[in-house]
Amino acid sequence: MRISKYLFSFFTLFVVFADELFYAFIKVMGVSLESGMKSREAIAIATIAYIVLLVDLIKGRISRTNIIQFISLFIILVFYVLTGLSYPHSVYYDDYTSQLLVYGALCVPSAYVGMKVAKGGYDDHILKLLPIFLLIISLIVGYSVFNSSLQERLLGQLDDDVFNYQNSSYYLSFCAVYSVFYVFFYKRNSGRLLNTIVKTFIIVLIIICSIGCILGGGRGAFVYLVVISAYMVYRIIGKRNDRRLGFVFLLIGIASALFYFANHFEVFQSVGASRVAELLITDETRMDLWGRAINSFMDSPVFGHGLGSVWWEVGFYSHNFLSDLLVETGIVGTLVVTLIIIKCVVRLVRLSKINTLSFFLLLVFMGSLVKLAFSGYWLSNSNLFLGYGFAYGYSQNNGD
Repeated sequence: MRISKYLFSFFTLFVVFADELFYAFIKVMGVSLESGMKSREAIAIATIAYIVLLVDLIKGRISRTNIIQFISLFIILVFYVLTGLSYPHSVYYDDYTSQLLVYGALCVPSAYVGMKVAKGGYDDHILKLLPIFLLIISLIVGYSVFNSSLQERLLGQLDDDVFNYQNSSYYLSFCAVYSVFYVFFYKRNSGRLLNTIVKTFIIVLIIICSIGCILGGGRGAFVYLVVISAYMVYRIIGKRNDRRLGFVFLLIGIASALFYFANHFEVFQSVGASRVAELLITDETRMDLWGRAINSFMDSPVFGHGLGSVWWEVGFYSHNFLSDLLVETGIVGTLVVTLIIIKCVVRLVRLSKINTLSFFLLLVFMGSLVKLAFSGYWLSNSNLFLGYGFAYGYSQNNGD
């Protein structure tokens, strides 16, 4: 057993769950979201990733193709910086700088982490450590959601400083999906009793996270939870003689009963659950941002206004991946990025049928895409780039 493999595997999962761990940390420590702790976390992650890259370069562990991919992403980040400097400072400059330093700078090292994982040798180490992250995040964020929902019902109001409904909902939906993956798609070689105990805890987390996702009210999170869970059930049903099939329907039955009783006792009568119920009703704020994005795109439809320009053109990111891309890169850049993402998804789907870790990273990658369709800035989503690095790195390292 090589300790170094477990250390890098732990770091990989730390990158995957960076936002969730940060949110859980500030909840436990009682730290304000505006404390600047997020930037320190991002700097720490980036520093570790670059140290790993330097060691790999010195020891010749990185291929020429991966170096080219890495340099290309670095050039993108440079353009991102230059775009921001070319615009006049405004009220949004601090937001832009914050996103650049805290999130944007993570896209390059995250891609490298994906490339390194794709070289192989970390699969089992990463999946063995997965329950630790699921347990910590699910219990802390789940407690925050249930406690805030109860507080809202008893006091008739919701304190935003206590509860970030949308982020919490996404974190719990991701944990629920990853937990389903762990129970039904990962086969451990450990003792039967230990394996049963671990999976029993994970099943409990699935139910907690699913209910918490609805209470949180993230509409995109609910879409991800339902659609991806249905996809995993489809994958299991595809194996007609799979013994897990009966267990799947048993779990669905138990979960349905719990949801029925939760609804009967008005557990879902909260602000968050009301948002999920209004899934197809878009709020006026997003409509306004999308309108600004389209108007900005029409001013420069071919090549856009440059990376990072959405902060000034729209006044913030537009809460949609494609509209942000249209503003910043125009039709040309949007088509290029879209084709790359489609190719990533196709590769990950194919790899997921022959490699268990690839299936997990497919779920991570799809989660990043769903979240970006509803909220978040695309260069700030480290999992998007980690999935890209893995998909393309795997193909290069395995002659695909």
